[in-house]
Amino acid sequence: MRNSIQRNLVYDIIQVSCDHPTADMVYLRAKQTMPKISLGTVYRNLNELVELGKILRINVPGDSDRFDKMLVKHSHFFCEKCKSILDINEINLNDVVNEIEINNNIKILSNQISLYGICSKCQEKK
Repeated sequence: MRNSIQRNLVYDIIQVSCDHPTADMVYLRAKQTMPKISLGTVYRNLNELVELGKILRINVPGDSDRFDKMLVKHSHFFCEKCKSILDINEINLNDVVNEIEINNNIKILSNQISLYGICSKCQEKK
C-alpha cells in the first residue's frame, strides 16, 4: 500500500491525539484540514493503519472502537463516567502476564488488559 495524503492526515491526527479518538472524532478533525474527506475514507485509512501496525485499535465494549498511537505494550483504564481512556504503563501488569506464561507453560503472543473505574477528574466532581 502506498501512502496517500488522506492516510498521512489520519495518521498525523492519531499521533497528536491524547484522547484515543474514535473514527468519528478523527473524521471531524480531518475535515478541518481537508473539508472534502469522507467518513468512509477515514474508516478505510484507520483500518489500513491498524493492519500496517502503525496504530492500535482499542475495542471498547458497548461503544465505538478507539485508536491509539502508542505501540509499546501497555494497558488501558476506562472511566465509566466520562468515557475517557488512560494509558497504563505499569511494569507490574507485565510481570503478571509473564508469571501467567511461566505458571501455565504457555507463550502469550498478545494481550489487552483493560481496567474499568472512575477517573480522578470524575471523582473530584462528586
